Amino acid sequence: MSKLFGSLLVAALAVGVIASPVAEPAITEAPSLAKRATSCTFSGSSGAASASKSQSSCSTIILSSVAVPSGTTLDLSDLPDDTTVIFEGETTWGYEEWSGPLLQISGTGITIKGASGAYLNPDGARWWDGEGSNGGVTKPKFFYAHDLISSTITDLYIENTPVQAVSINGCDGLTITDMTINNEAGDTAGGHNTDGFDIGSSTNVVITGANVYNQDDCVAVNSGTDITFSGGVCSGGHGLSIGSVGGRSDNVVDTVTFKNCEVKNSVNGIRIKATEGDTGSITGVTYSEITLASISKYGILIEQNYDGGDLKGTPTSGIPITDLTVENISGVDAVASSGYDVVIVCGSSGCSDWTWSSVDVTGGTTYSGCENVPSVASWFGEVDSRGFIHIGVIKPHVSEGHYDLVGPDGDIKIISIWEHVVVLGISITLHMWPLPEQTEEQGLEDEERKATGEAAAHSAPELVVPEGFFGFPYSASTAEDTQSLYLAFFIIRLDENIQTAQLNAFCDMDLTMDGEAVDS
Repeated sequence: MSKLFGSLLVAALAVGVIASPVAEPAITEAPSLAKRATSCTFSGSSGAASASKSQSSCSTIILSSVAVPSGTTLDLSDLPDDTTVIFEGETTWGYEEWSGPLLQISGTGITIKGASGAYLNPDGARWWDGEGSNGGVTKPKFFYAHDLISSTITDLYIENTPVQAVSINGCDGLTITDMTINNEAGDTAGGHNTDGFDIGSSTNVVITGANVYNQDDCVAVNSGTDITFSGGVCSGGHGLSIGSVGGRSDNVVDTVTFKNCEVKNSVNGIRIKATEGDTGSITGVTYSEITLASISKYGILIEQNYDGGDLKGTPTSGIPITDLTVENISGVDAVASSGYDVVIVCGSSGCSDWTWSSVDVTGGTTYSGCENVPSVASWFGEVDSRGFIHIGVIKPHVSEGHYDLVGPDGDIKIISIWEHVVVLGISITLHMWPLPEQTEEQGLEDEERKATGEAAAHSAPELVVPEGFFGFPYSASTAEDTQSLYLAFFIIRLDENIQTAQLNAFCDMDLTMDGEAVDS
């Protein structure tokens, strides 16, 4: 009986286990995802705080006449992807002596716009004391455009920043179009260090159509790759700058283009600054189609001895400047008579692989301290044969080397050892060998051609030289200045070493041409 009872009990338990209903798992409802509002508008004295607090909740943020309290950043540095920020009316900031920034925007796919008539007015004159970032009251930087990825800034108008206007750092794929930075009032009210754009550690930055009126660099690229600044106007400041490079955590500048810009009423036109004793690199920089006007100090300044100021240190080669292109620079009478047209100071091995073409910067004086000026691929650019009539008469004689380069002591300088015998300040004279005498038949043919208005075929052709043709001050004593024509072809034939001397001519070398032909 006990066995039977035990068996029945086990069976009953088994049936009970099978028949017992299984408890279903509790289903938790998914949390509701808050949808971003299509558009949020913020204004007045509470607008900055509200916008910062709500930035993750709005796909479009409209800042309408926001009055940012003193000592406060209008902080939009945590925007979700693809947010649009629109400024309307006048945005203002209260006064406090602090370092800022007054505005900060970061994110991916961010669109920043200025509505028609809108402007950002930090009223920087309240801080201006003529000392900028170098002393006086502590002044806030204005706009940190940091860590903006695949983003755009369009039609912003910024007026009177306390010091530096726009800091671009950690950006990749940022496009800025038609921005105006107007610190013109600082010219007479003590504005200083009011840089337009300071760019560092960024890639693929394109700035187009900017208008910058300020008292420091219009744009300064301190580090970064693939940076383009085009179609800009710079006035009142320190021009189009690379650097200073050196002494930072990132000291590499690679592939930077300044193109189709105007620099006027400025201390410098073009400037590249590498600091003394530091390491880094500056490569692939291009200045093209730049117009200079009313430059007070340096038309073009390239230095490897920057030490807290221009040309203050000893040039070193730790930050090489390579693959530099300077072309189509227009600056006739652009530099003040007390300034310098072109200044180049390089370390012993710091500058190489330069292309220098169609550079016409005049008005200033020559600089006596150029050092280690590199060979250039093309100093004068291509000499256009259309500037001369029937050039074939002279060209073969130049191509065959029928000339001597004579130093101030009458000694002939051999091209193969040019770099060892030519020093700054030397005057080199070009002596052409006499042309072969014409035959009687050739002379008669030339007379007949001249009588019919044609150029001579066998004697010195007529010289037609457009003003500024060679990129340096030039004059011909007569319409048939044979020796000057020889010089033109001599320039065509320049090799790298001779071009170095031509480049030095903008510093303190006087490469002259003598009208007397001498026997070899």
